[in-house]
Amino acid sequence: MARQYTENQEKAISHSGHNILVAASAGSGKTTVLIERLVRKILAGASVDEFLIVTFTNAAAAEMKERLEVAITEQIGQVTDDKQKRFLLDQLALLPVANVSTIDSFALKLIDTYYYKIGLDPSYRLLADQAELNLLKDRVIGAVFADFYDQNHPDHEGFLALVNNFANPNQDQNLKEKVLKLADFALARPDGPEWLASLAGDLAEQVPASMTDTAQETVAAPATDTDSKAMATSALVDQNLFQKFLAPKILATFNQADQVFTGILQDIEGISELNKTANFVQETLDKVHQVQQALTDHQSFDTLRGLITSNWGKIPQTKTAKVFKEDPDLAALLDAARASFSTFFAKSGRIGAVVNLNQTIFALAENQWQQVNAAGNQLVGTLVRVTQAFLDAFAAKKREENLLDFSDAEQLSLLILQQEDVLNLIQSQFQEILVDEYQDINRLQETFLKSLSNGENMYMVGDVKQSIYGFRQADPSLFTGKYFDFAREDSPDERIELAENFRSENNVTTVINQIFTQLMDEELGDIPYQDSAKLIAAASYPEMVPAVFHLDIIEQANQEKAAFSTGEDGENQAGSEADNSEKRASQYRYLAQKIQGLIQRGEVYDQKAGLMRPVKFSDIAILTRSKTGYVELLRTLNQAGIPVQSDGVGNYYQVMEVYLVLDLLRIVDNPHQDIPLAAVLRSPIFAFDENDLAEIRLADRRHDFYTAVVADAKYHVRSQRFLEMLGAWQSLARQNDLVGLVLAIYQDTGWLDYVGGLPGGNQRQANLHALYEKAGAFQENGQSGLYAFIQYIEEIQKNGQEVGEVAQESAEESVALMTIHASKGLEFPIVILPELEKDLNARDMQGDFLVQKDAGVGVDYLEPNAKVKVATMAKYAVKEALQRQAWSEEMRLYYVALTRAKQQLYLVGTVAKQEDESARPRALYLEARSTTGQFLGRDLRLRSKSYLDWTLITLARLKVPALTEWLGEVQTPRVPSTQTPQTGVIQVTVIPEAEVGPLTVKSAVSSANEPVAGAVTPKQSIDTDRLRARLNYQYPNWPATQTAAYQSVSEIKSLFEDPDQSQLAKLTLDQAGHQMSWSGHSVETEGREDSHQPAADSRQQAQDGAGSNNNSSQGKSYSSAHPATKARASHRPDQRVLDPTAHVLTTDTLPVPAFQEDGQAKPAPTAVGTATHLILQLIDFNQPYTLADLEDLLASLVADGKVLDQVATLVDLDQILDFLQTDMAQTIAHHSKTLHRENPFSMLVPANQVYPDLTETEPILIHGIIDGYFIDDQQKTITLFDYKTDYVAKTPGPKQNEGLAKIRHQYTGQIRLYQTALQQEYPRYQVKNGLLILLAGHRTLEISASRPAGLS
Repeated sequence: MARQYTENQEKAISHSGHNILVAASAGSGKTTVLIERLVRKILAGASVDEFLIVTFTNAAAAEMKERLEVAITEQIGQVTDDKQKRFLLDQLALLPVANVSTIDSFALKLIDTYYYKIGLDPSYRLLADQAELNLLKDRVIGAVFADFYDQNHPDHEGFLALVNNFANPNQDQNLKEKVLKLADFALARPDGPEWLASLAGDLAEQVPASMTDTAQETVAAPATDTDSKAMATSALVDQNLFQKFLAPKILATFNQADQVFTGILQDIEGISELNKTANFVQETLDKVHQVQQALTDHQSFDTLRGLITSNWGKIPQTKTAKVFKEDPDLAALLDAARASFSTFFAKSGRIGAVVNLNQTIFALAENQWQQVNAAGNQLVGTLVRVTQAFLDAFAAKKREENLLDFSDAEQLSLLILQQEDVLNLIQSQFQEILVDEYQDINRLQETFLKSLSNGENMYMVGDVKQSIYGFRQADPSLFTGKYFDFAREDSPDERIELAENFRSENNVTTVINQIFTQLMDEELGDIPYQDSAKLIAAASYPEMVPAVFHLDIIEQANQEKAAFSTGEDGENQAGSEADNSEKRASQYRYLAQKIQGLIQRGEVYDQKAGLMRPVKFSDIAILTRSKTGYVELLRTLNQAGIPVQSDGVGNYYQVMEVYLVLDLLRIVDNPHQDIPLAAVLRSPIFAFDENDLAEIRLADRRHDFYTAVVADAKYHVRSQRFLEMLGAWQSLARQNDLVGLVLAIYQDTGWLDYVGGLPGGNQRQANLHALYEKAGAFQENGQSGLYAFIQYIEEIQKNGQEVGEVAQESAEESVALMTIHASKGLEFPIVILPELEKDLNARDMQGDFLVQKDAGVGVDYLEPNAKVKVATMAKYAVKEALQRQAWSEEMRLYYVALTRAKQQLYLVGTVAKQEDESARPRALYLEARSTTGQFLGRDLRLRSKSYLDWTLITLARLKVPALTEWLGEVQTPRVPSTQTPQTGVIQVTVIPEAEVGPLTVKSAVSSANEPVAGAVTPKQSIDTDRLRARLNYQYPNWPATQTAAYQSVSEIKSLFEDPDQSQLAKLTLDQAGHQMSWSGHSVETEGREDSHQPAADSRQQAQDGAGSNNNSSQGKSYSSAHPATKARASHRPDQRVLDPTAHVLTTDTLPVPAFQEDGQAKPAPTAVGTATHLILQLIDFNQPYTLADLEDLLASLVADGKVLDQVATLVDLDQILDFLQTDMAQTIAHHSKTLHRENPFSMLVPANQVYPDLTETEPILIHGIIDGYFIDDQQKTITLFDYKTDYVAKTPGPKQNEGLAKIRHQYTGQIRLYQTALQQEYPRYQVKNGLLILLAGHRTLEISASRPAGLS
């Protein structure tokens, strides 16, 4: 049955021929609509490669391709026309290479195709790693600062003034960060150089040569939005920054005061007992109106200042009068009036809004401001020139090292698109450009996409209410600009609204509308949440589904107000709740109890089954604004037996298992670091206790701790072992093999196994695996060295990059814990939003340097003589713009969180006890009740500091009895507009903290299987026999678990070497085809020194086991270690030991590294043998050879780097020359056309045929390379041969016979496996007896072709 679409969905699918903006609200099915549009166009004959589809993450692009593939596949099954079916199959084949990608990826694709148009070296490397990019920036900015510090630099004096204002010459990192931040803003804009130059006015003479002519013109006529130069000359009230940002703030404050005091006057007017208060309020209203009029009339700054800084007085009446003591209602009215007055005019505690204006914008007279602004302007001008110099130097450095970063992708692509031929070709290539999540675009990306368009083929889908990536320079105004423009009647373009919410239960949608129709408007939120922008409840849930939207508020008593307060400037005060873990504890307990209750008693509607069912853990998601407190929250949930799947607890590099390894790497690089060294020794890796560390310190009190460890090693084995392991790791570090070093640390210490046994072991092991993957990625980027890697990691930590813990496979039944950002695009039956009281993000508004994309730059000016710091007027303007931007994004983030819920929504917050009307949030709530109009006052919304504040002020004008009972109902609430629905059901519960009881501790298993309340659980007797059988159970196929599934027959040449080959020894078979056994093991024991056993020692014991003193004829040593044995061999870092109870052959020695084969040590015989085989592989048997010819061939191999020079000197060329004169060589030459050399093979062999003590018949994989064989097509025979360089006595006699017999015995099993492999490959040919060509003995041994039993 074909899917039914709404009218607007159908428009979004079928309309075309012009630009279209689809404003798709949460849950409106935008992706489904987008896919359907593409499918219909493809069915109409358009090819998939005629579309450019861009989104903002690689995961989203992959999902888009996958959904498109499914849709096309469905159509293939439905169409009956063969031609159309073939066409759709072609589209399916084109889909993997279709242009479905991120904007950056497409821009890079464009660069890869047309690099020659801009003179770019195509072998560039992309700086995709942010930490590596930051390190490069640090090096460049260090060089730039060094230039400015040079006394001969023309800007030297100005630069020193800049340094002294923000830092000092000895500590200028703070200033460097400001330059980098300003540069990032410039790089995210298509007009970056122009915008940067405009920040300080006319800087035309200082514009770098790299700027374009357009930039020069812009500098000469700077942008009015950031006209800092004018600020120093024109009247303050005439300046753009004042008019655009400060005047609206001042007006909003007094408009809110007008509403509040008008409401108070209406409530108390005519009450004789409150006449004095009424008269005072009227006088206050008159002064408020004077300020409003002065702003409207554009009166001078000093006139405004005089009005605003005048004495506003105080309410003359107090509750001490007898009349108020006798009449609580009168007292309540007076309290409300006094609280409202304090909201604007309080001079202490929580500073009033008008007093805050007095202390900031109106702190100075106009002439004083002009002086401060002029001085600040000079600083900004110098800052701009330093930033320009950095950008030029950074661009030059990237060109020098042939690097690109993501900011270059769109910039260089725009340069390419300036070539008319390229532009015409690209624009003609795409029938339509579809942009998903358009609300997250920035200005540079917008310019790039518009360049690709022909002007009428842009299809943009998004929801500005979900634009939450401002920290990535996303600019929602690009969306809203089109939102309003495309709706005009004269617009050729079209706006289509998808407002139906098919996700959320109708009551959830209604309450969301109740909140946001009062909160979100064009000023705060970037779009008025009304009419078609509102959600339309369209989910189809039956009546049995309850309306669940809960607001649970925990009221804490005896808490200092500072713990819940934030300064009016947006900066956190001491004791802020952001770090108050004690405050969070009760809320986390309540959260766990809430989830336990949902699991035991809750129900959700199962849409597939069509009925209500009990709540499962996987139905629940906890969404947070940040990961602060995740450690405590996870601990609480785990104690409650609640399984949780989270995307990490914060910074990946701060988790215990990782930072200990990082400390270990630090001391491998430089052991003379006391803190990392002590941390590692004290850790479970080495398990030194306090007494051990004290004893080490006593060994050498005068020097650093490492020197003391060296001194202690003379007397204690514990320190000796540590130094031995450290030395081995330092040797590895010198080889610049970071991955090998990290893996060696894991193996030698057993750390990976140890953390696997801790709580959350799988997650911890995943974190450790990620560390060596990070090291591998670091090396693949062309970097090397342990010191550089440590710097790289420290750069990540220093910049606070969010590197969450590595995601592991989620448990099927667990509560999801994630940030709101991570939840975007997801949906859950039950959503819990805790910590509603948490402060909104005001970080960007703090500090002595602020920057905003529209308002520009604002700084604090430090007067050099008086050492007094004063904010410039520009800074207040920028701060206002930043608060509007930040509060708008927080509002949209709140909207995203609430719209994730499908059926039930729980909001949880904590507040201090509301003792009087001035307590927050009561004061805001009461103020909101007197507000008229659809949207709450701008000033009121900006003074709100949390989601809880916003929620309460929006509910203030609605009928919520629990709130009026809690916060009071002094004034008559003003009714919001008809845009706000009145039918939503929200359950508000205020819980005293004392009533949040202790946590019920359960195991996750028992909690998951908790019976539903009321169910009868019969008591069961314990079946002891069954329990004993279960505890004593032994796996019947235990030997198979110790059998390798893969085994090498002989050494595999480097060309075909398997990744596991370095750990596999030669599989040596006896004449029956069985593994040859080894005997004669001895154990070297050593008594235990300590009762406690560190992870490193336990791993060492398992590794070392016992040393073997009896080597086989092949030089392989095998050793045995029983698990219960408390013996230990001396530790060798390079030792590899085999437990013969396991059926796997490993080598106890590693190959000699190339760097050691430098002539100082004799190369291994295997290296000489490999070189000999290589020569024989290259010889043309049909050509005559002299010794000089062989010497030339060997020399060419050395020159090509295939054979080391010191190995070449040991190759016996005379042996090879003698062999070439033999009949065997002539036979090979005769069959040169059918000759196969170095032929790899694999075959499956029953395990019991290789390991005789096994009864298992499961196959193991045998892998090897045959030196050579030739085919006789006439006789239908195959002859195989294998070169051997083993020593054989040349003189006939007993010694030679013994050697030949030993070689025959040693290699018969191997040759017969080769014969079997060839027989399987050539079933119609007879494999003749195998030939061992003994180069040293000048002989050929024939090996019988009879096969081992079972190998067929």
